Amino acid sequence: MESTQEQPVAFFEYFIVNGGLKNSKQKYIQDFIENSGFHVTNIDKEKGIVSFFYIDEEGCYIEESYNYALELNKILRKEFYKSKKLIDQAVLDSNLLLDKTKADNYFLLIQKTLQYIIDKGGDEINQFPILLKPIKGIYNYINEKYRNDTNITLQFPEVIISEMEDEALVYKILGYLKGLNNNREKIMSDEQFALMISYVMYFIENEENSTNFQKLQSIKISKNLLRFTFWVLHKHLYTTSKIKDNFLHFIKDMFIDFDTWEFSTFKTKFGNKDKVTIHGLKFIPEIIKSEFKKSS
Repeated sequence: MESTQEQPVAFFEYFIVNGGLKNSKQKYIQDFIENSGFHVTNIDKEKGIVSFFYIDEEGCYIEESYNYALELNKILRKEFYKSKKLIDQAVLDSNLLLDKTKADNYFLLIQKTLQYIIDKGGDEINQFPILLKPIKGIYNYINEKYRNDTNITLQFPEVIISEMEDEALVYKILGYLKGLNNNREKIMSDEQFALMISYVMYFIENEENSTNFQKLQSIKISKNLLRFTFWVLHKHLYTTSKIKDNFLHFIKDMFIDFDTWEFSTFKTKFGNKDKVTIHGLKFIPEIIKSEFKKSS
């Protein structure tokens, strides 16, 4: 079920309460089994974890697993931003800020729907506490932007929402930048790498640059491999159906290596494989190599 201006959190009700999560998890597992090309060794249907192995280009036996939690995080993030836009558009189109009664009724409906989701989705939330993240995000967004006088209120269960899904993904894709390139040179200093990770995590959570943002020094891989690396991160965070301009500005602003590129050039090249060298480079993680092969 799609969210609308009238019901901007309808997706979350369907997804958490009415079986959407189960269907999504089953589809994720089935799609992986049918399309990955890897040898599946174990499937945890409850958690959505698929274990597999493959032989890399060097002939080595590699064991890994794909976790539905990363896909779930991507889905929730996409729908969270969609709900915010729908709320903003509803306020604008209906002049809600000029009609207190109408505004009260609109936000009360959202409040009741969110509380219903929390109350009825207990089993799903206990299994995947991150389901509460967009609900809390919408709740905070409404109160901070539209309800300074009379906040909406929600009763949340006492569960810990882990941020590890995002952090694990970031390290899985960007972690190699802390190591050595093919010439045994340090790609980034440990200090610069730590700054980069902090900037990326801040952007993911806030959709803006950190307040102590500063450019990172030139690093020892090609600009084309660097921008393709962040294209892979964008794909796993937000999909590639629409590239987020603010993410592109963030990456371009973060690295001094891109200072000589016009933004239009950076955007055009972002996910392009042209001049990206992958073959034979052992230091590049499999997740980037895999995306490179998919886009072939």
